[in-house]
Amino acid sequence: LPALPLHRGRAFFCPIKSKIFASVFGNASLPRVSPNTRNDMKKITPLTLLTCSALGSIHAATISTANLGALDLSASGLSIVHGTDLTNPRVQEAMWNATGIFLSTTKGSRLGAYDTEAVYTRAQRAAGLADDPDLERRSNNPPGANRNEWAGGNLNPKTQLGIIAIVQDRHSYDYLNPGSLAPVFASPNDQASGGTITFNLAPSLGIQKFTVSVIDAENAGNDFYHVLVNRTYPVDLVANAFAQNLNPVFGDRTLNNLGSIDIAQLSGGRESVITRVDYIIGNDSGGTGGFLFESGGTSQSIPEPSTTLFSLLALLGLSRRNR
Repeated sequence: LPALPLHRGRAFFCPIKSKIFASVFGNASLPRVSPNTRNDMKKITPLTLLTCSALGSIHAATISTANLGALDLSASGLSIVHGTDLTNPRVQEAMWNATGIFLSTTKGSRLGAYDTEAVYTRAQRAAGLADDPDLERRSNNPPGANRNEWAGGNLNPKTQLGIIAIVQDRHSYDYLNPGSLAPVFASPNDQASGGTITFNLAPSLGIQKFTVSVIDAENAGNDFYHVLVNRTYPVDLVANAFAQNLNPVFGDRTLNNLGSIDIAQLSGGRESVITRVDYIIGNDSGGTGGFLFESGGTSQSIPEPSTTLFSLLALLGLSRRNR
């Protein structure tokens, strides 16, 4: 998905204090804060790009994850694979420590990881290992579609997203590896009746703007795809896309950019930093597929989508599927 250039200035470190986690987001349903993470982080991983106000003139920094599986969570002894439960507290804390971002959802729901690039065999599908060809770039669904491209939309059909987040089907919460530090769902699949994927962002990231892209958005109505920013500002993403002349094309296995949202414009200048984005899918299935977060600095235009599996800039992706 679209990625802005890396910060062009000198290399730098910008410590995150994990105690912000508890003070800003509270304690309910959030990852533990271990003694080690209460200290300032001394090392920033390649997928973490933080902007420090102490630096002079810098360009807009961006954070995105084109492939959740590429996140380096080795410091926590974890990794994200197809089926990982992204709402497991250990996984949430590992993501928070590595990037300053973690995912959560509404009470009683869970988020799973889905590999959109894998080619699954009939046996794997029969076993439930991959139950949603609409979320796969190379699935040849609908029949007759180009196997190596998304079936339509307003973005590059060859864009590779790797592992994305989905709202896990509430009837498929069984694990392949119960008791593991990072449990994996036995049957990764998205929830048919919709749900919410919440991006929790460290204030120190200074996020001011984000761009949304979605996979397999089949419904062009105004009741299907929304975001709620900082718990206060709602945005209808379909209307937002057409207002920005993006002309999305909806349907099976499509990939669309639904536009950018700037907190200063959205709040009428009352707020300047984004700390939470709720992506809300109406009465439909869905997941994550394309959030590109931008921090302070000089805004830059977004180039054509990259076909690279992942880069130092990540993308916290979006997807949805209709049953």
